[in-house]
Amino acid sequence: MDLWNDIPNMSLLAAPAVLLLGRVSGFVMVLPLFGWTMLPMMVRAGIATLLTVFLACNGAMPSVDTLDQPLFALGALLVQEVLLGVAMGLAANLVFQSVQMAGKMISVEMGLSEAGIIDPVSGEDIDSLEMFLQMTFAILFLAAGGHRLLIGVLVRSFDAFPIAAMPDLGALTDMLVSAGADMLTFMLSLAAPTVAAFLVITVALGVLARALPEINVLFLSLPIRMGVGVLMAAALVPTLGTFSQDLGQWLHRNLGG
Repeated sequence: MDLWNDIPNMSLLAAPAVLLLGRVSGFVMVLPLFGWTMLPMMVRAGIATLLTVFLACNGAMPSVDTLDQPLFALGALLVQEVLLGVAMGLAANLVFQSVQMAGKMISVEMGLSEAGIIDPVSGEDIDSLEMFLQMTFAILFLAAGGHRLLIGVLVRSFDAFPIAAMPDLGALTDMLVSAGADMLTFMLSLAAPTVAAFLVITVALGVLARALPEINVLFLSLPIRMGVGVLMAAALVPTLGTFSQDLGQWLHRNLGG
């Protein structure tokens, strides 16, 4: 009977850790690299648990006195923390996906959009160039210490958005809008040179078809587009290294990493 009466007190003691785990789990599950579907769910859960323990040991967990509320209120706070973590992870993931979108634009110009393979990262059907650019960027991002930046974003989020406090919805909205706008900017900056090269090729082939109607321009354009696309993709790899540094600066500027 005493144990039954102590359940509210036990839940109050566990509430800070649960709220902390809620934000960390929401952040990790949608985060680039950590949240990729090729990582088993148990591995992602283990990463979230380890980060929670690390943050709790470094003073990120709120005091029990601030959470002296009914159970339904604590449940609402848990949902709030999970959604806050998801919003922050989604903001980082949107900018990260700009590399894949740039690869998609280049693949369409090369004629590779129909040659799809299963992406082990997202489980979706993508083409080989998208996967190449995405995995290359992931390696460069990790080599540049991007994983530490992502963890830094999570650590500093507790200063900007304390646990159990009502978050600034305006700041969250601005963060997501900025992430979407920067995603398009990064995507166009990566794909623009290749798309411009294909535009020149298309115009040149159109002029050639007009001047020499007997030439099968469609048959001639396929190897030209493939060759130019491969060369432009190879030239894009060094740019991805610079882009990984730009993404790190974006994380530091917009998410406090």
